[in-house]
Amino acid sequence: MRMQSTSKHLGVTSYLITGLAVIIGAWCVPGLMFADENISLDSILSRRSALQASGTMSVQGPMTISGVPFDAILNADTMVVTTGSPFGMKTGSVFACRDTFVMLNFLTRQAYDGHPSSQQVTSLLPIPLGIDDIRCLVRGVPPGDLTSFEVVSRRDDGQVLYRRRDTATVEFALVDPALRSLRQYQRKRSDGTTMLNVTYGSFKDVDGVMIPFGVSVAANDEAQKMQFRFEEVRLAMPTEPMRPLAVPSSFTRSTFR
Repeated sequence: MRMQSTSKHLGVTSYLITGLAVIIGAWCVPGLMFADENISLDSILSRRSALQASGTMSVQGPMTISGVPFDAILNADTMVVTTGSPFGMKTGSVFACRDTFVMLNFLTRQAYDGHPSSQQVTSLLPIPLGIDDIRCLVRGVPPGDLTSFEVVSRRDDGQVLYRRRDTATVEFALVDPALRSLRQYQRKRSDGTTMLNVTYGSFKDVDGVMIPFGVSVAANDEAQKMQFRFEEVRLAMPTEPMRPLAVPSSFTRSTFR
């Protein structure tokens, strides 16, 4: 009788151990079940809503320029960027928010304004990026509604892959939860062609937030590239409000809608 009772308890114990092993195994398999499964992308990247930066920008492709100095103020819905020459001369300025933009070219004395979502705006830039793309991606945040990203998998190194789909494109965001930072962003067409690939490196601690001091952008299967190298970064907005740029009366003006 005692042997039957012992065997019964051993059977129950074995069943429990087996069940526990299955649960632990599932927990440890990347992409199947993990602690970060329900953490939204927005909650990981929420602390980088405002950024002031200075550094240099380089472009490779049909247009090639190197080491252009810039100063930028970027937040969730507004961007002001000023570019210069190595000799300290101002060459361009951009103001953009969600529904309007103004771009000044001091070398050609031309001004452009209108709606930032206009397809014509992309033709003004040395790489096919929208103004909203630049404002977000340089801050280390994917453009658009971050709550629409879903978790795809977790890699062996702990980084988490998020995905967002629509009828024409699919976007991927690779995030390091430990750094609470975006490591890579990709936008692909439905056929798998890579439209945009952005990578982040040279991370430094700025007020408790890990900020990439190197941002590399590649478009059209690496045919066009842009690199941003930060020299100074602050996570604060200026005390003065950002306002649209005044267009000098001597500038030629083009409006895009």
